[in-house]
Amino acid sequence: MRLAIVGLTSPHGRGVADAAKRSEIVELVGVGGSSEEAVSRWCEEEGIDAKVKRYASCNAVLEDENVEAVYIGVASAARFAWCLAACSAGKHILVEKPIAVDMSQALSLRNAALGRVALMDATPFVHHARTRTMVAELRDERTFGRVERASVRISFHAAFLENAVDRAAADDEPLGCVGDVGWFAARWGLLAFGPDAVPRFARAAHARFTDSGVPLDLSGLVFFDDAMTEVLDLHCSFACAFRQDLEVCGARKRLRCDDFQIPVNGSKCNATFDLVTFSEIGDLDEVVVQATQTIPVDPDCQRLAMLDAFANLCRAGPADPKAKIWLDAAVQTQAIVSALLESARQGGKIVAASPRAPTTTTTNHITSFTTTATSRKRPRSASAEPRLDLLATTATTPPWGTDS
Repeated sequence: MRLAIVGLTSPHGRGVADAAKRSEIVELVGVGGSSEEAVSRWCEEEGIDAKVKRYASCNAVLEDENVEAVYIGVASAARFAWCLAACSAGKHILVEKPIAVDMSQALSLRNAALGRVALMDATPFVHHARTRTMVAELRDERTFGRVERASVRISFHAAFLENAVDRAAADDEPLGCVGDVGWFAARWGLLAFGPDAVPRFARAAHARFTDSGVPLDLSGLVFFDDAMTEVLDLHCSFACAFRQDLEVCGARKRLRCDDFQIPVNGSKCNATFDLVTFSEIGDLDEVVVQATQTIPVDPDCQRLAMLDAFANLCRAGPADPKAKIWLDAAVQTQAIVSALLESARQGGKIVAASPRAPTTTTTNHITSFTTTATSRKRPRSASAEPRLDLLATTATTPPWGTDS
């Protein structure tokens, strides 16, 4: 697959360029940015081969028929426009997160891409072999139990914001920490609650904004069923020290991982996670007897795995069912991010977190959060499209396995 980079704003473009060098099925054929000088400087810094074409503009990339697919790494505020332009040019799209600044843009992008081009959000950890192994554990309801709650804590201290022009940050990255590290937390909600997982409602418990309204810190809840029994509890922050903690609780086991986004040992060593298989209080409530398994997973370069998965998706074509799975995963992640931010700006109200959910909540929904005993089974529409559970296949398919 012949890939070109559009926009040099995102620091993750460097990782994509490095992964392309290592891939056997992806060839980096071009780099486009705001000017020929900026592109040349970037390519020199990254050691890009001289045969890779330098474009003086991003438009020039989309006009080149030799380019099959693009990685879009422009600022969040400009992403939607460049994704639409890439769709119009017939280029497959690997886009940095968030894919849009609101759900209106995300749904418009979905309509533009569906059946025309492949679109995947650049979320590397989803493609790591460890993630597939963890999700496989969660899917075994007989041994793990029904997943009731997923908790994600992800943050890093963004010192660069202290010297940034606040207005510029608001213009370029209006979703702040929620659209950045919050995206990873939101994606784990889709992973944790299974093939039929659809976010229903969200409520922000606490949020901190800059003077220009950019979120720096947010805690919230996302509910994946109308009874509000399947809960993603998350905290994302640009103000706290670096952490990337995950815990998923079932009726019988707990899964824990303290480096779910970026394995601490890198891509050349085993990545691990823990399963708490037994826990009981004993000795007059003074001792906890607990059995914990540490599960090793073979080394894996998740960014390379992501790029190869994207290439295989492009090869399969936009009519392949997997193209809709990946597209909808990106849109649903955006729905969670947007709903949490909307709730925060409405003082913590419960809001719809899915384009299919009601636009407002009712007393019954709020009551069910605390008292009402309702069905715990996620309803299926008789007219719903069949789900695709592709969990046990290859790295080219998403671990949550749903086209919802």
